[in-house]
Amino acid sequence: MLRSTVLGELIALLRHFRYFVIANEPLAGPLLAVAMAALVFALLAPFTPPIAFNNGLGYDGRVYADLTAAMRGDHSGTVVPPWSFRLLPSALVAVSGLDVRLGFLLVNLLSGLGSAWLLYRLLRHYGVSLPRILLVVGGWTVLPLGLRWAIYYPVLPDTLGFFLLLALIVTALEGRFLFFAVLLIAGTLTRENLIAMGPFLWFIHVRRDPLGVTVRSLVVGLAAVAVYFAVRLFPVIAPPPEYGNWIERYNIGLNLRQVFENYDAHAWRYALAALLSLGMFFALPLAWPRRALAFLGRERHWAYYLAMTFVVALVGGRGDDRYLYALVPLLAVLVVQVAPPTLWRSAWRVGALAVLHLVAVRFLWPVGASEPEFLQYEVSAMPIDRLMALTILCGILGIVGIAVARLNWRDLDRARGATAEASA
Repeated sequence: MLRSTVLGELIALLRHFRYFVIANEPLAGPLLAVAMAALVFALLAPFTPPIAFNNGLGYDGRVYADLTAAMRGDHSGTVVPPWSFRLLPSALVAVSGLDVRLGFLLVNLLSGLGSAWLLYRLLRHYGVSLPRILLVVGGWTVLPLGLRWAIYYPVLPDTLGFFLLLALIVTALEGRFLFFAVLLIAGTLTRENLIAMGPFLWFIHVRRDPLGVTVRSLVVGLAAVAVYFAVRLFPVIAPPPEYGNWIERYNIGLNLRQVFENYDAHAWRYALAALLSLGMFFALPLAWPRRALAFLGRERHWAYYLAMTFVVALVGGRGDDRYLYALVPLLAVLVVQVAPPTLWRSAWRVGALAVLHLVAVRFLWPVGASEPEFLQYEVSAMPIDRLMALTILCGILGIVGIAVARLNWRDLDRARGATAEASA
């Protein structure tokens, strides 16, 4: 009797909470998305020891630490391009006065929470209901290059860069040219590849006013380009003389050669990175390829975004899964645009896809803090045998996910029943 009373009270409480959320969605929706990200951060932390090699800075983190120290007046380190031009993350940490690792971790945490809010706004722009938004946000929070990466390898600009990427997408869709211009400059000073978002704004709005939108988009883009070259021609922190030619430091030719010559299976890593790191975000749009292609045909800005992301990953060097993590906003929109409403109304299908997603993205799988253990984490660095094993695993999970999403199980049951009656 007591148990049934408690259960009834709980159900009533949940029903009231649902009504409250529906009535106050403009405020409650973003808060729930941010709370979900905070909860996953808290869940991940005990299972994710930060890397310990190179004094907890890893590889690129050493340069960002030296850049932060130089901004505080300590020039004993070696600040080299192109990392030395990514000024914004180190500047934020330098101003905070915190230890470099703690400061970057705090920037990552705030950027992760902000990204949950922006992902909510992005999906609301497309009229997605709150329950579906929370499913998508939940799927994003568990990705290996998302919130867990922010804890595991903290001294990097990746999490702030993703926050700025989402902010650029949302402001572009909303037609906020001035905000977009400011964010594009900030993005250029965080991850220079974000400057490629300039045409995204133009593609969205050019049809309604070709001349006016083109002029305004050029002004926005040129402001970011000017900042891009200014910090290189007049560096805030001058690199050593032997690193003066910053153009050579990008090694685009070397990066392309490594892919086309398949050095250390780089071509395979590039081709497989999305499959191995994005779980059902990658698989589900493939369940309805015609709908996905039709969407990209209608929304040319997203077609540009897709091509741009793969080009950046191709020329950017090692770190294919880190570069292709930028596909998440597009794939999140595609998933909710191409999947039929019946998918979301089927609790068992949603539950099955959630389990498949968690396994595919290796949620809470053990990670180690040493350098050899770290090298097993990224697709771009993991041993070949691990790469092959994960390819088989994620391939099977992706096929099962597509089958769960596509098959009309009621029709299948009817067909089986008809076959059984015929054979009888």
